Amino acid sequence: ASELSGSSYWGLISTYTGDGYAQLLSKDRNTTNNILTDLMNNGWIQRGARAVFLDMSLYNANLNLFSIVKLVIELPAAGGAVVSSRFLTLRFLRDITSFDKFIYVCEVIFVIFVVYYTVEEIIEVKHQGKPYFKSFWSWMDITILLFAYVAIGFNFWSRSE
Repeated sequence: ASELSGSSYWGLISTYTGDGYAQLLSKDRNTTNNILTDLMNNGWIQRGARAVFLDMSLYNANLNLFSIVKLVIELPAAGGAVVSSRFLTLRFLRDITSFDKFIYVCEVIFVIFVVYYTVEEIIEVKHQGKPYFKSFWSWMDITILLFAYVAIGFNFWSRSE
């Protein structure tokens, strides 16, 4: 596992450690076919094999989307095969199109409104004191502000990763 820098994978049948063998495939179709034929002819998947993983990273330039794909074939000791897959599609590159810039401007306006609304609520608390917290609508305002700050935090967190 240390050579492969692998991590554990929780499959449908069992949990698999990062130990095992790895074979990188080529971008060229003929080279990949030759590699797969060689692996098949040399018995790469033996009786003791319990899982085969195929990991891919794909990029769609038209949509600016990255997809991480994991296809898993689990081989139970009793025979047969159990196939599963995981797909994760992300957008790493932001602020490319004019629509992305429009969204960014809307996000900035949202933050400005939330800060203004926060200042307004602080002023109300100072003017009303303890009676402010006895009103149901004051608690609704506080809840809305908390959700707004959580949304802003998630937005910053998603941009930083």
